[in-house]
Amino acid sequence: MKYSWNQFLHEGEESEVGIVACLNDEQQFLILRRSDIDDREGQWTMPGGHLDPDDSSIEAATLRELREEANLTCKIDDLTYLGSPKDKK
Repeated sequence: MKYSWNQFLHEGEESEVGIVACLNDEQQFLILRRSDIDDREGQWTMPGGHLDPDDSSIEAATLRELREEANLTCKIDDLTYLGSPKDKK
C-alpha cells in the first residue's frame, strides 16, 4: 500500500526533522532503499524523519528513526551533532 507524502507536508509550518549520517568503524556510510509504502519506492536515502510528539528530544527521535528504518540501536552518547541550517545564520 502506498501513501501520499502530501498528507505529511505542511508548507509554512516549522517542524523539527533530522537526517542520520551513520558511519561504522571502517567509515562505511549507511543508506537505505525505500520500501513500497510511499511514492519513493526503490530510491536510496539516508535514515531520518520528523520529530514525533512522543520524542523527548531530537536525539531520541534519531534513535527511534534508526531503530524503525534500519533496525539498528545505539546510545545518545554515540551521536555527534553535525549542524543545522539555522546554525549558519
